[in-house]
Amino acid sequence: MENSLKQRIDAWLDQDYRLVFYERITLCREAEAMFRHLPPALAYAKTFAYLLENITVEYETQGMFVGKVKQIIPTDEERRAASALYSRWWDMPLEEFQKTAYFCYSFKKNSREWLASRPPWLITQGHLSFQWKELVENGLSYFEKRAQDRLSRENDPETRQYLEGICLSIQAIQNYILRYAQVAGENGDPARQELLQRLSCQPPETLFEALQLILLVMLSI
Repeated sequence: MENSLKQRIDAWLDQDYRLVFYERITLCREAEAMFRHLPPALAYAKTFAYLLENITVEYETQGMFVGKVKQIIPTDEERRAASALYSRWWDMPLEEFQKTAYFCYSFKKNSREWLASRPPWLITQGHLSFQWKELVENGLSYFEKRAQDRLSRENDPETRQYLEGICLSIQAIQNYILRYAQVAGENGDPARQELLQRLSCQPPETLFEALQLILLVMLSI
């Protein structure tokens, strides 16, 4: 067991530095024509859902946890295509860029690296500000219920769009977890399938379950 774990850690540390999550770039390009014209909150939520519906579910039967994105070493042609896409997405004055991408990320503008790989309508700081305590104590459905309750009492159109975007985003994460549950079943692991089905909507019951839920939420956002 220890040797196997050490081998997996060594393999992870020895990964080629050129590996990237290229699927996100491809899917964002596909989503652009479908969703970019929508109001900001809905454009974000629908693009987010499209990504989680279509990214490859990387499933390791021997791993303690599940949750991994598919990485490739892009070809020169793929790099050129991505750079052209970044330039088109982020061809804007610096002031507009800072309003769009948040000031704390603005130093990335000229490097065209991590930030540029996300289109302007899919920028978020959710992974920095997510309510992890509430997630572990209450599960994902808690957030959707809060948004739905507020939506039922809200009349302002822009606020309603924001709340609808929250609901769509939470549902997208839940469905993403259920994709892992399905693959677990297909790989002959009914216990993990049941666990993931439960974590898609209910709070974790153990430290292991809490870590698994946090990993999948962190991976998705």
